[in-house]
Amino acid sequence: MDLQDADQLYAITNHDNTKPPHFACKECSHTVAEGEAAAEDEEDEEEPERPHTVAEVKEVLRPGKAQEWSARGLAGLSTDDVLPEFDPAAIPQVKCMTSDQLPPQGDFRAEVEVKGGVPVIISGLSDGWHAMEEGAWDLSALCRRFGGHHSFKVGPNDNVDTCHLCYITLQDYAAYIERGCDGDDSPLYLSDSLFGEIDPTSELLGDYARPACFDEDLMALVGEGLERPPFRYLLVGPPRTGGPMHIDSCATHAWNTVITGEKRWVMLPPCVLAEDTGDNISTALFWYRDFYPQVKQRHELALAAGQTVTLPNGVVLPGIGLTDFIQKPGETVFVPSGWSHCVINIGTGVTAAITHNYISSTNLSAAWRECLEEDPDVAARWRVGIEREMPHLLPLINHGN
Repeated sequence: MDLQDADQLYAITNHDNTKPPHFACKECSHTVAEGEAAAEDEEDEEEPERPHTVAEVKEVLRPGKAQEWSARGLAGLSTDDVLPEFDPAAIPQVKCMTSDQLPPQGDFRAEVEVKGGVPVIISGLSDGWHAMEEGAWDLSALCRRFGGHHSFKVGPNDNVDTCHLCYITLQDYAAYIERGCDGDDSPLYLSDSLFGEIDPTSELLGDYARPACFDEDLMALVGEGLERPPFRYLLVGPPRTGGPMHIDSCATHAWNTVITGEKRWVMLPPCVLAEDTGDNISTALFWYRDFYPQVKQRHELALAAGQTVTLPNGVVLPGIGLTDFIQKPGETVFVPSGWSHCVINIGTGVTAAITHNYISSTNLSAAWRECLEEDPDVAARWRVGIEREMPHLLPLINHGN
């Protein structure tokens, strides 16, 4: 997400900033820098020769401000205690479907991405994944596979003006969690976009499969491997970690599947102005505590007044279109292009999830406009790929240019 406010730097080290900044994404997608400075950083931001320690990560993220990590004293509280009450009766719930209720692939794009245009929870898409086998993606199991010999990217939930990448081993990350996250209010969050590109973690790609309903992946036409902007993320974190309110970059759709643990989502439609979403709040935890009550109150007042909002596709939503829901293991959330969302890991254990951003024919035009404006070099490579592989899509990117 193109987050301009430096106080939203949550995802700077959560995402692969070796790629064009406007594509930095997921649960996060926050930009790092603009123009030539960002391009120069690409060469420097490589995985370090040795992993960082937790103390080094914190010093990089908040130099000389170690006390800020635990300033609110929230570490000893459960997410039920620190978050506003989840009240499904008060908030319209997100649409739910099972995998066998989905329309065919092409019709999914027409019926869900375009005609629907709203978030959906889909169950059953992860059936048969090795990752979903009992204990397969528990933190202890991942540590046995990669614990001490490979480092993963971790990020702050609220850094201000650094674009450093920080890596720690799963072994050290697990020890940090075991210590109660050293009393941190918003703990460090593992959000790694390179796991599928390098060995040995690329073997995780065999543990799950992209659901057929999300089969279009037009950004792949930019190039594969490290040639394309980051788009898939391994997300692992204890309670109180997550992504602050944001919109996924480059007008992408996204899907997110929880393997273990649970997530709480709050989503707002594209017609809600950015300044009304609280997208300047630095962490998911602080957004829920400091801003969510305002959003919920506005929604309730709008409902009482009989007000509605209308999506670009004509769908009418009650109030301001707020949705608030819990995602459980095995459930996949479809995030439509342009929807703001704040996601936080809840419960008592570690939550692990996989998420992909993608571009299909339904959001190609919007994605192309953003890409052309923010990174002409990537747009040029993308056009070459479209012309070579899928020339019938050229009208979607030529329109209006």
